[in-house]
Amino acid sequence: MIESKYYKEYNYLNDITYLDVSSMGLPPQRTLDHCRGFEDVFAKSFGRVSLEGDYERQRIRVQADVARLLHTDPANIMFTVNTTQGTSLLAKSLNLQPGDEIISTAIEYPTILLGWGQRQAEGIRLKLIKTQNGTFSAEDILNEMTERTRVVHLSFVHNHTGFMPDIEKIGAICRERSILFAVDAIQALGRVPVDVEKMNIDYLSTAAFKGLLGVLGSGFVYCCPKLQPMLKPEVYSDYNIVYDEETMTNMMQIPVLPYRQGLEAIQGGSVSSYGITAMGKSIELLLEIGIDRVYSHCLRLENLFRKGLSPLEDKVQILGSKDCKHWSGVICLKFDKDRTKQMKNAFADKKIYAHIREGYLRISFHYYNSPDQVLLTVQALTDVLK
Repeated sequence: MIESKYYKEYNYLNDITYLDVSSMGLPPQRTLDHCRGFEDVFAKSFGRVSLEGDYERQRIRVQADVARLLHTDPANIMFTVNTTQGTSLLAKSLNLQPGDEIISTAIEYPTILLGWGQRQAEGIRLKLIKTQNGTFSAEDILNEMTERTRVVHLSFVHNHTGFMPDIEKIGAICRERSILFAVDAIQALGRVPVDVEKMNIDYLSTAAFKGLLGVLGSGFVYCCPKLQPMLKPEVYSDYNIVYDEETMTNMMQIPVLPYRQGLEAIQGGSVSSYGITAMGKSIELLLEIGIDRVYSHCLRLENLFRKGLSPLEDKVQILGSKDCKHWSGVICLKFDKDRTKQMKNAFADKKIYAHIREGYLRISFHYYNSPDQVLLTVQALTDVLK
């Protein structure tokens, strides 16, 4: 059981059932309090709180907590503004040759596919795996690999289906063949345990505003040490280039200067202390609870929800896998699109927030959701589709 004090972080929801963390996560109370006080502290100190290095020390603590979350070293973590920045950095950086192959799937979020798609102009081949009801196996990935395969890039959890592939097995296959394994983890982190070293993940990108319960404009990249020298800096600044300010002041010509080591060579310019420290407050809470406990809780809710749907099996099509080892706490289903307006009205009447499109519903759980909320949602579905 998750202690009641953590549920109190969401007392502000009152009687609302929020089941849309896959679209937008809601910050816990401690994060909201931090955000409200951030600019006040900044203003009252006339910015000295930043100039004196307090925010830098806070960012270092957040970097350490992110490393704990992923089971890696803080030196392998770099802050970004969103998942896209990190994903694009990888796609733009790798030195690939005509005929080299990238393997992904046809159900990936565009952020993954578009960068590699653009590089097809260089003669690089993007191979997309076909899926069955939004699922695929590690063997499907293996069967597409050739001697020219350089990267496998997948979502840890797929946002349109809730399907979670066998990341650890795919990572092991890639490691055996010296193929880079990259993941988009925005639908997983904060709700699903992620161990980048155990899972042989070489590169991970995410934003904080979903399962990590942070705010927009903050995120991070994990990059394994062997891959870091392959990344190409996109900016030139005193943050990522080694220079001596006093010497440069007296120069009439600026020499070619070296970049800093590791991911410091990539991180250039000022970063969002507001977004990073807000993300840190939420990660602090999640680490206190324990991601394993959060995941177990979400799976129990998903199992209860699926059982509740059993009488409606002829009315809905559940996407993804029936095998619980591929469940993620995200359930996606299709229904008669003519019932869409009725579905939206029924959910609004019961104060249920979920992702509803024409003939499509996505339910996504987090630790603050309860079995009673699951049953309420099942009842709303039953009332519409019976």
